[in-house]
Amino acid sequence: MDNSINDSMDQTSASGQESDSDHIFDDMNTFMAAEDSMPVLHEGQIIKGTVLRVDSTGVIVDIGYKSEGMILPSEINSVYLTTNPLKIGEIIDVFIIKTETETGLVELSKNRADERKGWGELRDAYNHKKTVAGKITAAAKAGYTVQFWGINAFLPFSQSGIFASDKPETWVGKTLPFHILEIDEKQNKVLVSRRLLVQQERLNQRKESFKNIQAGEKVKGTVRSVTTFGAFINIGGVDGLLHISDMAWLPVKSPEDIVKPGDTLEVMILKVDAENQKVSLGLKQLLANPWDELETKYPVGTIITGKVTSLMDYGAFVEIEPGIEGMIHVSEMSWTQRIKHPKELLSPKKEVQAKILAIDKPNHRISLGLRQTQSDPWADVETKYGIGTTVHGTITGIIEHGIVISIAEGIEGMVHKMDLSWTKQINPSEAYQVGQEVDAKVLKINHPKRRLSLGIKQLTPDPWKQFLHEHKENSSITGTVTKITDGGITVEFGEGIDGFCPVRALETHRMSDARVYCKIGDSLEFKLQKIDQKTKRLTISRRALVEEQEKAAVKAYSQQDTKIGMNLGDLFKKALSDKQDTLSTDAGETNPPILSTPENEENK
Repeated sequence: MDNSINDSMDQTSASGQESDSDHIFDDMNTFMAAEDSMPVLHEGQIIKGTVLRVDSTGVIVDIGYKSEGMILPSEINSVYLTTNPLKIGEIIDVFIIKTETETGLVELSKNRADERKGWGELRDAYNHKKTVAGKITAAAKAGYTVQFWGINAFLPFSQSGIFASDKPETWVGKTLPFHILEIDEKQNKVLVSRRLLVQQERLNQRKESFKNIQAGEKVKGTVRSVTTFGAFINIGGVDGLLHISDMAWLPVKSPEDIVKPGDTLEVMILKVDAENQKVSLGLKQLLANPWDELETKYPVGTIITGKVTSLMDYGAFVEIEPGIEGMIHVSEMSWTQRIKHPKELLSPKKEVQAKILAIDKPNHRISLGLRQTQSDPWADVETKYGIGTTVHGTITGIIEHGIVISIAEGIEGMVHKMDLSWTKQINPSEAYQVGQEVDAKVLKINHPKRRLSLGIKQLTPDPWKQFLHEHKENSSITGTVTKITDGGITVEFGEGIDGFCPVRALETHRMSDARVYCKIGDSLEFKLQKIDQKTKRLTISRRALVEEQEKAAVKAYSQQDTKIGMNLGDLFKKALSDKQDTLSTDAGETNPPILSTPENEENK
């Protein structure tokens, strides 16, 4: 071939004429030079190309090679094409799958080029804590699928910054910035988050929104979430709290009965705390308050008919009208019974009549009384059972401090143990029993507390008053021996009035045992030396009485006409003899006491 070309060239030169072979030679040189300048393509290489054609069969791309490249539809991300459709003339990155195919075209992939580029961008964003834009492509229960250059990443719902009330499915298709939390190219795993971004966005929105909201304004908002104590409502970048107590004028059992996540409603701004970025909202404030006309409709003293809605340990709640309830406290249920629990008289859904006792409008409370619809047994207690009146009743209780007596239905009184007897200390549980009928005297009436103070000892005169009236100190007194001990004798001078005379005060001579002097039941005379009205004790002495009587006898005899020859000694002996006869008669003939003599007195 080369020889023929050379021969041809020689002939042409010889003839001096140009031939077509000259053009062919030039074209071949040009082609060979162009081929030499073409880039060398390798499978797995990423190069740039220009879009020449886009149709259903794929995309034809000029890659500056001897043959054009072809991107099949499977190698183009449909999500990418939806938002970024390819245009003729657009320069794009492509990945070389095969350099030679049956069609003569180079097999290309845009997906693989994007992915390789995407992993690099994601690694860079992860290492430098930068945000990167991605598109939410699908929503599931646990979170979202987000695509970055054809790479699928997972966005947990907890990291999305999206409330359930925001309707998660509506976020699919949105392109948003994300933070990369984890990246593993080998396992094709990427975890992303928007929480910090959303928090910052909301913080900025809140700061801006707080400048524009004021208490008293009516605004529209969307319910973000519902709790047991209320609901959080977004009012344009600010989440305010609608407390359960501000949802309705009527009692609300659960906030979910009034609002649900996603609801849009109008509320009133009640309070704005810009410093702590808190907003209190109200729903009931936009409605008429039924409590405004309550006092006019149901003035205090009105008897209403209502239905019992619930029972508590301390009382019963009664519905007066829909949304308006009052409470009957256990203490206002009966005049005559001691109610421990409302269930003793009432039951849910039971219809009752009650009187309005008080209305607390600010706190929305109504106090009701059940017993006030019945006659009060204490209304005329002062007339029936005035102070000093003797009453008859039955013992209903015995306590440490006394006994409780019922004198009429709903009227009880108590007798303190100090008012059981004038003279004795009585143990109520030993002296009385429940069910026993007794008489008592009304001592005091405490109407506010509905208590009567009664006394049993007041039914009889106070023996001490009688005793004090009849006896004075330093007078003689006669009593009966009731007890004899080694230390002395106990003598009774009337019911409950006792005195104790020690052995040393029995006689003028020393005595070791009072039993040789007297016996129980003997009647003896003593000198009443002292009366202690506080302790109700008597100080008595037999010896003092004897000494006093001796002196009186001597004095009496000395004042009589003196017989001839009788001296002072004779008079003294005669007085002693008469006195000894008297004492012997008092003490008994068996063991006469030894009287003192002038000789004994002289020895003392």
